[in-house]
Amino acid sequence: MATIPPAEYESPVLKEINELMESGTGVKGLWRTDTGGSVRVPASYCGILGFRPSHDVVPTAGVTPMGQSFDTVGWFARDPLILSRVGHILLHLPMVDPIKPIQVIIPEDCFSLSSIPSNQTTEVLIKSVKKLFGDHIVKHVKLGDYVKDKVPSLQKFMNVGDGDPLYNIASLAALSSARSLLLRYEFKNNHAEWITTVNPDLGPRISEEVWEAVRTTGENIDTCHSVKIEFSCKRFDVNGYVTGFGNPDWARTHPAATSTAPAVLAVLGGGATCVGKTVMDEMAYSINGENKHYGTPRNPCAPDRVPGGSSSGSAVAVAAKLVDFSLGTDTGGSVRVPASYCGILGDPSILSRVGHVLLHLPMVNPTKPIQVIISEDCFSLSSIPSNRTTEVLIKSVKKLFGDHIVKHVNLGDYVKDRVPSLQKFMNVGDVDPLYNIASLAVLSSAMRLLQRYEFKNNHAEWITRVNPDLGPGIFERVWEAVRTTGENIDTCHSDSGILALPTIPGAPPKLQTDPTTLEVFRARAFSLLSVAGVPDSVR
Repeated sequence: MATIPPAEYESPVLKEINELMESGTGVKGLWRTDTGGSVRVPASYCGILGFRPSHDVVPTAGVTPMGQSFDTVGWFARDPLILSRVGHILLHLPMVDPIKPIQVIIPEDCFSLSSIPSNQTTEVLIKSVKKLFGDHIVKHVKLGDYVKDKVPSLQKFMNVGDGDPLYNIASLAALSSARSLLLRYEFKNNHAEWITTVNPDLGPRISEEVWEAVRTTGENIDTCHSVKIEFSCKRFDVNGYVTGFGNPDWARTHPAATSTAPAVLAVLGGGATCVGKTVMDEMAYSINGENKHYGTPRNPCAPDRVPGGSSSGSAVAVAAKLVDFSLGTDTGGSVRVPASYCGILGDPSILSRVGHVLLHLPMVNPTKPIQVIISEDCFSLSSIPSNRTTEVLIKSVKKLFGDHIVKHVNLGDYVKDRVPSLQKFMNVGDVDPLYNIASLAVLSSAMRLLQRYEFKNNHAEWITRVNPDLGPGIFERVWEAVRTTGENIDTCHSDSGILALPTIPGAPPKLQTDPTTLEVFRARAFSLLSVAGVPDSVR
């Protein structure tokens, strides 16, 4: 202990729990981390309730790391109400009635490993579930077979323990081996220097495991990382599944896909594992990320604000560190906006690796850009101070490539001079005070007109026939598109470097913001988003 200085700040989790205990409720609590079972096991052994949420849903800042890919904050309680109350505080959830589960999955093969008789485990569980929710909700599966089929990268670990009588489920034994290897590797990176310097007094078994971790190598680590799951939004076809497009009426009236989207096939071929689809805006027609049918994914970066859309769930899955990467689609900003709102880029090496797979590029060193263009007028639209945007960007570029590479431009003037066909739209928004750059407002109008026209061609027949239930904002835009005409469409169809401009003009709007306010923000955002949104304008 003498070698470790006092902490300089209090863990956010500790602060929230202390506030609960000091609130006069009489609640006293203990919380721990669960890396490989450190909440679940003692809760089971001591006959109390323990809860471990998904990894990193509760921030682990201020928690001494063991293996950051697994460290998860959990909590114990005797009373289910207290367990729930602590969960609502740590997960920042509203105090509402519990949601009825769609199904309760019983992994029969896992329960077969238990020495406890089934009349004390599965039978009790199934009886309780049926009493609460009905017979139809119970689903029996073999988890081992599911993991084996869905995580092909585990094959490299299948020779570990698959014939050992201690392991009755070979795929789960392989999953455990992959997890243990990655845990040892991360533990070594976190603590090897301190362990070899101090040579601490460790108890039996702990000493052997710690020194095994310190001596571990990086062999098969890339394979371990590929075991982590990948999500795609509900616009990508997956053979045998309905592509829901963010709307239950669409899912109800469309059959299951008979093939898988090439983008999904490409990442699967590159070693990823797709195990699910995420929530998105209805018909991809919003940049907010709020879905009245399926709920709004919680923005891990700002829980009281929208996550951005339309690829909302895909961005949230990455921001919450549930997955290494995700797929989304971007028509007018539906990847850029949620990435900005959720504060993500992810691991640059993973972003690059996915890009090489999808773009079919060789793995070579990055090419140095000829110039980095700073669009000063676009950054002036942002409510974020320049010392957190352009100044940081310019400093980084100069450090990486030198001063000479930075070029400052007025993008509005450039677009006005180089795209004369926009003159036909110059009466749209050019004097509106909401738009500070007239030519980009006009470019946005042209892009949105073309978007409405193509949306109508793709979906008008289905919309008029089904009359789907659509959320506020989406409803108005969809029907505006259906009623649009082809006027000025022909006009719409009409230097190498990196163009830097803000994605959106400010912080994400608050959840449940008034639609009129959202529309104003949306209009300002599209002045920026349309620069890359119009085909071939910027690549």
